[in-house]
Amino acid sequence: MGLTVEDSVALGGLVVAALGVVAGLVGTFLTWKGLPKKRIYFGLSDVADLLLSEKLNLQYERTQLSAPHTVTVVIESDGRNSVQRDDFDNGEPLVLQLGADILEVIRASSSPAHYRVPLAVIEGQSLHIGPSRIGRQQTIFYTLIIDGRPELSCSAPLADVTVEPLHTRRIRRARQTASKWLRRHQVLVFAAILTAVFSGAFTYFTSRLDYSGDQIEAFVRQSQSGGRQLGSSGAD
Repeated sequence: MGLTVEDSVALGGLVVAALGVVAGLVGTFLTWKGLPKKRIYFGLSDVADLLLSEKLNLQYERTQLSAPHTVTVVIESDGRNSVQRDDFDNGEPLVLQLGADILEVIRASSSPAHYRVPLAVIEGQSLHIGPSRIGRQQTIFYTLIIDGRPELSCSAPLADVTVEPLHTRRIRRARQTASKWLRRHQVLVFAAILTAVFSGAFTYFTSRLDYSGDQIEAFVRQSQSGGRQLGSSGAD
């Protein structure tokens, strides 16, 4: 017995679901493939002015501070692969220039926590980091005491590693989200069109071939009867 129209519709629904899953997987793969192999973002967060009053006198190791701040330096690895120690050209460190005297690193942490935090060395107004491995999707935080208003810049002697300011990440991720949406929906539209064409053709042909059991038996008996009649005519 041939498939009924209801069976065809159900089969078409399964095809739509399968193509939707494939479209999602293709979109995810294309988004991942579009990421650079190695990329680092750098930036500042949690800038706090410690001189809350003109009457407040702050010193650090007996040195008078004119504009003390705490600030957190953020380094984020956002590529497909980890940045390795060998990626640091000639073993030179990643240099973050704060534009203010760095007095102390009071806290260093990592997310995820199981990743090792690269060693940071203070050189006047610069923080030297590495050479050290920075894991894929690792974010590193260095909280500093500085004297002055911070203005961050970066010198990155890293081979085959994209280094960008942290604020560009939002713009880039917005573009990636839009591109991912477009690619995914292009595939979904194609899948919907293909499914509609397939379902229509399948419904048409199965409806034309949807014989009942009695119709098939009658067709077989008629064919056998016609064959016997042709045999009799040949004998005459």
